Amino acid sequence: MTTSRTLQPEDRLAHYRIVGPLGAGGMGEVYLAQDQTLERNVALKVLPQELVRSEERVRRFVQEAKSASSLNHPNIITIYEIGQDQVHPASGEASTGSVQYISMELVSGRTLGAKFHEEKTDLRTLLGFLAQAAEGIAKAHAAGIVHRDLKPGNIMVSDDGFAKVLDFGLAKLTEQRSGEASATAMTEVGDRTAEGAVLGTVHYMSPEQVQGKSVDHRSDVFSFGCILYEAATRRRPFIAESNVETMHKILHEKPQPIEEINAAVPAEVRRLVRRCLHKTPDQRLQSMKDLAIELREIVDEYDALSASATSATTGSGSVAAIPARRGRVSPLVVVALIIAAAGIGYGVWSARRGGESVEQPFQNMRATTQTSRGDVVSGALSADGRYLAYIAGAAGRSTLRVRQVATGSDVEVLPVQDASLESPSFSPDGNYLFYLKRSRERASYRSLMRVPSLGGTEEERGFDVDSRVTFSPDGRRVCFMRGVPQEKRSALIVRDLEAGTEREFANIHAPETIGGAPSWSPDGKRIAVFTIQAPPKSLSTLVMFDAETGAREDFLTRRNAFFSDVAWIPDGHGLVAVGTVVDEGIRSQVFIVTYPGGKMRRVTNDFDVYIGATVAGGDLAIASLRLSEIANLYNADPVIGTVQRLTSATSAERSPFHFDVLRDQVVFATIHDRHLGLAVIPKEGGEFRYLNQGPGHATTVIAREGVIVFERLDADGQVHTWRMNVDGTGLRQVTMGGGEGLLDVSQDGKRVLFTRSDSTQGVWSAPIDGGDAVLLSPRANQGTFVRDGENVVVAELTEDESGFFQTVIKVVTATDGTELASFRDLGNAGSYQQGPDESLSYQNLSNPQRNVFVVSGGGGASRQVTKFTDGRLTGHLWSPDLRRLAVIRHDGVGENLWVVDANGNNAKQITSFDGEDISIFKWTPDGNHLIVRAGTQIRDMVMMTNFD
Repeated sequence: MTTSRTLQPEDRLAHYRIVGPLGAGGMGEVYLAQDQTLERNVALKVLPQELVRSEERVRRFVQEAKSASSLNHPNIITIYEIGQDQVHPASGEASTGSVQYISMELVSGRTLGAKFHEEKTDLRTLLGFLAQAAEGIAKAHAAGIVHRDLKPGNIMVSDDGFAKVLDFGLAKLTEQRSGEASATAMTEVGDRTAEGAVLGTVHYMSPEQVQGKSVDHRSDVFSFGCILYEAATRRRPFIAESNVETMHKILHEKPQPIEEINAAVPAEVRRLVRRCLHKTPDQRLQSMKDLAIELREIVDEYDALSASATSATTGSGSVAAIPARRGRVSPLVVVALIIAAAGIGYGVWSARRGGESVEQPFQNMRATTQTSRGDVVSGALSADGRYLAYIAGAAGRSTLRVRQVATGSDVEVLPVQDASLESPSFSPDGNYLFYLKRSRERASYRSLMRVPSLGGTEEERGFDVDSRVTFSPDGRRVCFMRGVPQEKRSALIVRDLEAGTEREFANIHAPETIGGAPSWSPDGKRIAVFTIQAPPKSLSTLVMFDAETGAREDFLTRRNAFFSDVAWIPDGHGLVAVGTVVDEGIRSQVFIVTYPGGKMRRVTNDFDVYIGATVAGGDLAIASLRLSEIANLYNADPVIGTVQRLTSATSAERSPFHFDVLRDQVVFATIHDRHLGLAVIPKEGGEFRYLNQGPGHATTVIAREGVIVFERLDADGQVHTWRMNVDGTGLRQVTMGGGEGLLDVSQDGKRVLFTRSDSTQGVWSAPIDGGDAVLLSPRANQGTFVRDGENVVVAELTEDESGFFQTVIKVVTATDGTELASFRDLGNAGSYQQGPDESLSYQNLSNPQRNVFVVSGGGGASRQVTKFTDGRLTGHLWSPDLRRLAVIRHDGVGENLWVVDANGNNAKQITSFDGEDISIFKWTPDGNHLIVRAGTQIRDMVMMTNFD
């Protein structure tokens, strides 16, 4: 039987010439057509004439175009145009009428359905395609769009291995809750399909679709779970003789266990499918982005996965720590990252050459997400902009990968390894990748490593390197920053890669320090770097050093600014800078500085945080790491295992920041009245109230019974420690120096512990009610009170007999710094604190699980406390009575809170966060609960182009 088609070869529709049919479905016919205006082939989808009379079909047809065209993602079909026009037959006959059409990207390839059942593609490859598709769907969900008709036939795999999600014909824009309208939302209310209308392909429907209920993004998660099941078993999960029976199974039955059909499917895949196919939306995996991340991890580690067990079903585990993440962050940087949410206006950039203001952002600049993993650490563009190298991973496990920008192809250069990799950079010829790797033997040092760009054996090319390297134009030398903390200076080093020799050609002395990585000018004459002076000066200076003599020229200076990386634009007429301008109210953003004019233009201007930058020539391209985080506070009961959410942030700017716990309340920093202020909320939940902490921005907060102590960035650009009563009265300044960083407050609330950022660096102690401050340790920058409040534990950097520096832990008196005890030779240890029976507890960073150990004050061998055999610990904290130990364990997906007895027995998981990270956790004073700050942090590389 011949099928009647709307269009025939050589027909004309608008400016399209029909070549031939590609397919047809319930929502339209698809043709291969030539766009004669742009001279390219497209897929042209039209609505059959007999269906034009259906207003509902026309509406849904138009909705597909609007939904898909609003998205810009490599894993979503690109929509070129939507229109309506007369058909002009090739025969020359009169027009056959007007039709609706969508012009879209032509993808040459096969559907996932064909990959499943015709090509018999292996499961690992299929999971890679599905991970790409999940990234595209996550993009749609982030824009408020639910697909509602996911199935293998709606995911196309191009001939070059790129997955594309098709057919948003059933998509609807999710409605926003009352009062949550966003200025950046695509639309306030979209397609409001009435409850009772059943749309979608029955075998992949969610239970709520079958029942005709309104749906959200979790319906797509269920449908995607059905596709995953089919990929693993080559069968649909719900099969019956009729659609009605199929829908009954979706509502009331579980699919046949995957292991009964294909026993070789890894347990991690089976677990993921089960989490997607829960009947109740609240019990499913809640984010398509998390699903994409898990799929990528499974693909990366596929050969090592077992078909019999998963990390989620084992009885114990742990997680590798990234100690810096839980370390103290500069209060100025914290404030700069968040006060943008308060809407503070823009300030003026005062350059040495003319005092030009910062110009408005590039209006036509285009930013595209390149990695879409969420766990990227850092990245770099090749000189020609064709390749992006990036390091990804969590909990101290890293992989180095290279992505071809034009095609999206992604290859593994270094497999996932138990090491911290950082700061990649391409050699000028693109043949090699250089990167930093933490030394196993000496964790305080990084080695400079090199590996061929397409993979191979890594080799060490330098030692004690503290920043990304920049290359001389001929590629023979590199320049980098090296910190020399024992001499309170930082240096720029030039290393000859062939001879292996180094020379120190520039030094920066405290209170000034080098902000980040340097950059060698294209003509080889200058090396640019930002220097930072902490309070009381609080300024950043863009410095040009002569590459041969080291002569210094201060090119640009800005107060209340903190810039880190800088990169020359290849034509030498400007530089890209990344950093924060506090009084402009922006987070760490990307800027372009003209050279030699000194005019600065802001490239980005949003609520995300940008870290580092590399630049490619030709048509200028900038790559930077973009970070976004949403977090909330939770109250966890370690006895009965319940978890209660205390705050309800749904955006980065509304997230709580640092916090501490009183007997019945939690004190935390949050945005209020255009400032970062303090608020208190009942420990058991309820309404919170703001405290008046005076002008300025409050950051680190420590609460003791009856008193709240906090840091405040004041109008003079300095950070001081302040105190107030719990009821908000009695505001009073505690420290009066040149800028202080609050470390701790004694349990009795009588003394404070802090650092200074001027020339008198070290750990200091002072009475909270006023009095002289005492320098306890000039070589330390971290410290905490012992529970009796009379002594302090400090970490000092000390040179050993070999000339290397190691951390020595000391116990000193809080009033004059007299040394009472010293702990040496602890190896690769971190996260120090007081343990039971006058012991010191720490995490052994050489242990694969980062387990907790204790060593007695009198010396002797260390004793292992926690006994996790998988995962990694990223933090530990003793209860007030020292009888229980709370730890954070990373299981490869996210982090959760566990509690063990003081001897390490009776390990119990307390929280069940799904793909979230825990940044801070604290016991309540009575030891009955733990307050946790947990959230989702997304870190991906973004590339910016189109700077005309």
